[in-house]
Amino acid sequence: MRIRIYLFILMVFSPSFLFPSVYYEAGDLINVVKRNQAITDFFLERWKIMKNSLSFSNFEEKTLDEKYYHLARGSLAEYFDFYFRGEIIPNYPVMTPYGRSDLNLYKFFASTTLKFEDLIQTDYFSWGLALNLSGFRYGMSKEVNLKNDTSGLAETPSVVFDTREYVYNQIFDDLFVLSNIFKPFGTLHTGILFNKELDPGNDGLLNTGDDIKVNSYSRLFFNIELFALSFNLGYNSKKEKTDFFNSKLEVFDLLKITTDWIQNREALPDFYIGYTYFNPQIRNLEPYRTVLFEVFYNIENIFNIKAQTEVFAGKSRSLIQRENPYKQLLLEIDWGLFKRNPDKTQVDRLSSLYLIFGFSQFTDARLLLYGSEKPKTGGFAAGLKFNFIIGRVGGSLQVKVSKNYAPKLYQLIESYDRWIAECSVQLNF
Repeated sequence: MRIRIYLFILMVFSPSFLFPSVYYEAGDLINVVKRNQAITDFFLERWKIMKNSLSFSNFEEKTLDEKYYHLARGSLAEYFDFYFRGEIIPNYPVMTPYGRSDLNLYKFFASTTLKFEDLIQTDYFSWGLALNLSGFRYGMSKEVNLKNDTSGLAETPSVVFDTREYVYNQIFDDLFVLSNIFKPFGTLHTGILFNKELDPGNDGLLNTGDDIKVNSYSRLFFNIELFALSFNLGYNSKKEKTDFFNSKLEVFDLLKITTDWIQNREALPDFYIGYTYFNPQIRNLEPYRTVLFEVFYNIENIFNIKAQTEVFAGKSRSLIQRENPYKQLLLEIDWGLFKRNPDKTQVDRLSSLYLIFGFSQFTDARLLLYGSEKPKTGGFAAGLKFNFIIGRVGGSLQVKVSKNYAPKLYQLIESYDRWIAECSVQLNF
């Protein structure tokens, strides 16, 4: 008999249990501030893809450089974008009511966006509206094989069934965003973050009489995009403190707006300069500040290259941050296995297959609490991405594996020294 147990959790793993010789410090999964930063970054990533997408209505009017530029950064998400990603960390050691057990940690991300541009047009700007709903879920599963001894009972049938149990508190993170689009000036995003924590009770089941709402939070989310600038703020009104703040400036977009130096913007890379402040609002975790430099460049559809450097900044840097000045270093390359020609048929111009290679370095003092000998680690990622079109619907499929990859550790420090397998799908029109 095979029983498959699904365990959706909040606090299922503890460094003090896995590494009892070190001092415990809260990780990212139980840190609501870190999760809020992750889900807002997730939304802004999807919005950036919609903003850079092409439309069928004006596709033929674009130059070849414009087509390659937008196909590398977006898709066909002119009105609608749906995205889902699932990640698994296999054989993760956790503490359960029955002792230590190796489970598979799952993470699920989903986002849906509807956009309506040019609803109202004036002599100075046009106004549009977009709605987005994003959500994060976390969970675990384990297969247990139980033998049913039916010796001497020939007519006794074997029993196979599935059951679902929940242990520990469960987390639900959701973000609802209303976006006001003012062309050509920018966009104002306002939204509400919902964080809910539930105790499933003794029966281990959700939506039953013994469920206990441990806590429920809601926070406001603001993001402003003004020409080449963007500002993102997470504010805790109860504590009257800023949870996180980041800003970004796209240099070549700014030069195009303010000077005559840029004649063909799409032939140039994207070059971002950014600043981040993050306050985890947890005892023993100090706020930190970083400065970001990021470059993205596509060579037609043969190569997409992304390079990123994030450096600790400010006078309050810790000794570890002064000795290891880079929060993260990253280089990711997408290599096209076959070339698409945007001037041919729709299928030819949009279908593509990429090999993905990524290398990174990540610094965080908490790595020492999860078994690392140093406060920094190197990591890598590899995968495949396929872009496609069916009718007037575009999309992509991607599979990737990684270990100690900086973008993953940045969101979940508990994933240190663990393999992560992920699969994602995107559909848009």
